[in-house]
Amino acid sequence: MPCHAARPDPREREAVGFSAGFERCHRNDDWDIGHSPTPHPRSYNPWMILEITADQIAQLNDTDLRKLVGNLCEREVRAQGHSPAAVTWGGHQNAADGGIDVRVSLPQGSAISGYVPMPETGFQCKVEDMPREAILKEMAPRGVVRPSIVELSEKGGAYVIVSSQGSLADTALNARKGAMSEAVAKLPFASQLHLEFLTVNGLRLG
Repeated sequence: MPCHAARPDPREREAVGFSAGFERCHRNDDWDIGHSPTPHPRSYNPWMILEITADQIAQLNDTDLRKLVGNLCEREVRAQGHSPAAVTWGGHQNAADGGIDVRVSLPQGSAISGYVPMPETGFQCKVEDMPREAILKEMAPRGVVRPSIVELSEKGGAYVIVSSQGSLADTALNARKGAMSEAVAKLPFASQLHLEFLTVNGLRLG
């Protein structure tokens, strides 16, 4: 059940916290899921704390999922001493595109861990399930690996697919990771590319 929180200082930029599902949703001027045209499980109130279940996460539309992941990345990099300006996503003027919904671009050698596995990390956010065929089509349409993923491999970065559609057993999760590896297997720097497939249970703050 939602509970009222003290009105925060409007000058503060709050981030979204998440651990095994949404735990808290604070005011963030860049993220207001209540303004989405798609109905949501609960209306967004910027002065309330919400507890949202994994089932409710599954009802987010693609725009809101992307904003969630972007805010989680900002929270992660800030917590580890970096500027949140290193994080861009759809809606940002300089956001990357071409198969990357959210990008973290920190200086080479920056210390980072947890939700953001590498200094250069790209997230692809999907509101549908992603079996092998869908993964191959997303990462390498018509058999050609997307340039954005090639660039990540050359930089020794990470590529993460986030699916909001439930959790997966280990066997299914490993199959999806295997499909990701298959998609980039012929790249010269494939061994340098860190690959992850996350469901709602995998989203977390490190």
